[in-house]
Amino acid sequence: MVIVRFGEVAVITNYGFDIVKKIKSDGLTPKTTYACYLVYKSTEDQPVLAISYPFQNLDYRYIYLVSPPDTPIIGQKLDQNAHGPLNRPKPNSVPRKRSDGWMEVKVEEFETPSSAETIYVDVWLKNPDYDSLSGLIIQSIELRPIVKPRRFRPGTVVLREIRKYQKSTELLTRKLPFQRLVREIAQDFKTDLRFQSSAVAALQEASEAYLLARRIRGERA
Repeated sequence: MVIVRFGEVAVITNYGFDIVKKIKSDGLTPKTTYACYLVYKSTEDQPVLAISYPFQNLDYRYIYLVSPPDTPIIGQKLDQNAHGPLNRPKPNSVPRKRSDGWMEVKVEEFETPSSAETIYVDVWLKNPDYDSLSGLIIQSIELRPIVKPRRFRPGTVVLREIRKYQKSTELLTRKLPFQRLVREIAQDFKTDLRFQSSAVAALQEASEAYLLARRIRGERA
């Protein structure tokens, strides 16, 4: 995470302000999508139009800056009255209260290049009606990588682990008792998105027990 913290908090009294920062990409992970968050406090609920310039491509985003417990509204639709109660766009990002008491909201996304170069964070925020943003206090901007969770189909990881142990022990014949035991274990964990370590241990134990039984009977391991 990269934090750009101002020497002093900025108290906004005009209708808008610009945030410009040069960041060396060697401090970021290459070819990774990052989100830029505005850390703020506000004494008033007010709409803000965020205009960012990620790699020379304009990106417009309406943000409704609020303090809890009000409902934040953010959207991509450009509408003169989009911040009105009846014309608020569907939220795609929401301000949230942090543990330190400040609010944060995502104002931009960008992808880092594969090679090292300077990245410019340039975000212009203004009130779309050109009213004053009085009561808005800016503490910092933060860059954080967007981690996309890996999604597994139910049973995918389980089957992968079962096949791994089957191959390692050469237990590929369908009618072996070990196969039935494996199926019973898989049944217990097939709805898990992550294969639990206890199931892996059970498979390992079952595999070793079956191999030992075969050796005792003098069968080929």
